[in-house]
Amino acid sequence: MGFLSGVFISAWFFSASVTSLAGYALGPWAAGEHEIWIDDKVSSVPENDHVGSSDGKKLIGRMSEWEISKVFERLRDAETREKLEVWSSLFLNTPYFLDPLGEGYHGKRDPKPLLDFTRVDCLSFVEQVMALAFSQSYDEVLSWLLRIRYRGGNAKFKNRHYTMTKGWILSNMQEDMLEDVTAQVVSADLLQDISVGLRPKSYWERQHRKRFEILGKDAPRGVARLKYIPIDTLIQGSIKLPVPALMHIVSEIQHSSPYLITHTGLLVKQNDVIYFRHASRSPTRQRVEDRVVEEYLETLRDFYEKERRRRVLGVNITRIIPPKEVRGMTKHP
Repeated sequence: MGFLSGVFISAWFFSASVTSLAGYALGPWAAGEHEIWIDDKVSSVPENDHVGSSDGKKLIGRMSEWEISKVFERLRDAETREKLEVWSSLFLNTPYFLDPLGEGYHGKRDPKPLLDFTRVDCLSFVEQVMALAFSQSYDEVLSWLLRIRYRGGNAKFKNRHYTMTKGWILSNMQEDMLEDVTAQVVSADLLQDISVGLRPKSYWERQHRKRFEILGKDAPRGVARLKYIPIDTLIQGSIKLPVPALMHIVSEIQHSSPYLITHTGLLVKQNDVIYFRHASRSPTRQRVEDRVVEEYLETLRDFYEKERRRRVLGVNITRIIPPKEVRGMTKHP
């Protein structure tokens, strides 16, 4: 089977595969794999024009291997920021699908594809964009993706980062692929701290307790801590956000969940406007889209306060860093 061949069958729809690395049969969802913003009632959110949605670009999920290779050639000498912007733009309007990636055909617990450009959730979108930006050629993408998603780059269920704060972000910081720059964005007096203990508790939702049981000694333990910029500070629009960078949505502590970060996406700049490029699960969207940062955060704040649901507190910002293996082969900020 060629790299871009194979067809994935799901209970919801049929979609053509874009990669033979992703050419595996879909397995069942593994609930609670990572932290995502879940809201099934945001039906009143207005539709916005999306940067890149009508510029004639072909979705990466519909591109051939040759077409993707041509993008690599064009970006060979580009800065990392340009690579992140270009690769992420090729995902615009890609359908949302919860937890689309797994451990491949031979995965015992989650035999979904290792790589899939045809559909994404918030984290798999970010991961695959980073892997593409770090790669010098088409053949390198999977190895980078595994390194980003799993401890030691080993695609086993127990090695997958279960939480963002003490798992995914921390691991990728230790791998020198991310840097927490939240404290560099605003003055210290504007920052807030938040922490949560990570240990199995009876009042956690069932899927979280079950996941900790499965992971056993490999489950995250200890205290997850991070700094965040309050949402009202950002909505004012006077904060200079770094681009490109990852913006992680921080929500209030919920005793039924071990998560602090509930959504993530990429900050990009177009025509002097900063957008949040992310895979939205909202029923009226269900795709990768661009939202003006301040407008998006204001929508989140107002909706959750109105509905008296888990409030969004603010954001944490991490800068994407070219790994040391890539430095010297490409320009970077």
